[in-house]
Amino acid sequence: MLYIRRECVIALPPAIALYLALSVNMCFGLDDNISEYMTVAELYQSCKVPAPCGKKLECEGRKVLVSGLIDWDNVFDKKTYPNLPYQKFTLHDEDSTTSIEVWADPTQENRIFDDIYQHRSRSQNRTYVEGVVTGIDLPIMGPCKRMIRIDLGRGSSVSFK
Repeated sequence: MLYIRRECVIALPPAIALYLALSVNMCFGLDDNISEYMTVAELYQSCKVPAPCGKKLECEGRKVLVSGLIDWDNVFDKKTYPNLPYQKFTLHDEDSTTSIEVWADPTQENRIFDDIYQHRSRSQNRTYVEGVVTGIDLPIMGPCKRMIRIDLGRGSSVSFK
């Protein structure tokens, strides 16, 4: 099941559109319910990664809701590492076998990392990320693979429960 939320435009009579909005909910985004969040593995499965390099994935550019645990060895922000040209952290599933990088705009003041560090003592609490899927080509030994990351921008959020 594909959980990717995006703006939906459907030409239906108003009564049917309202019924679908209330029943499907994830497409119309009426309620940011925790049940709408997917795991990292579910995101990878819905985006069909790894994929061949150079070919845009269907999920690229879409807003997603993903939940997982923060890998505390992979949190890199400008306050702690001022010479890095990026800010990011890694989110993984509970079994730690599947992870994804979550990138924040390094040119912006990001209070996200302040919030992340405040929740470090509760490291087993789930983190909920709302961001946009970006495809990246990873040249590795053998064939190049297309993978994904989550970019945080306007309208993005990171929360803890």
